[in-house]
Amino acid sequence: MLVTGWALFALGLLGGGDAKLLASTSLWMGWGGMINYLIMFSLCGGIVALLLLLFRRLPMPNWMQRQGWVTALHDAANGVPYGIALAIGAVLAWPGLLGAPG
Repeated sequence: MLVTGWALFALGLLGGGDAKLLASTSLWMGWGGMINYLIMFSLCGGIVALLLLLFRRLPMPNWMQRQGWVTALHDAANGVPYGIALAIGAVLAWPGLLGAPG
């Protein structure tokens, strides 16, 4: 998964921190939980991307413009922070957390 993360980073599809998080959470899942993890973080990534697209279509109120991280998140030139999807997907896919055998 680290090599996959490097490749996605080289293509500009994933940040460097996200690539490392992908590799480390994949080790946490193990081979048996990998498919479940891939499905979970993909679904979470889609949800995060859709919410971010909706957020970026709305005008930002003045009080939000004073928050640097909110302004960066609202800027369409920035990508999607996929680490959020990776982290949520890891928690949801963790063997035994949601009653999955493991």
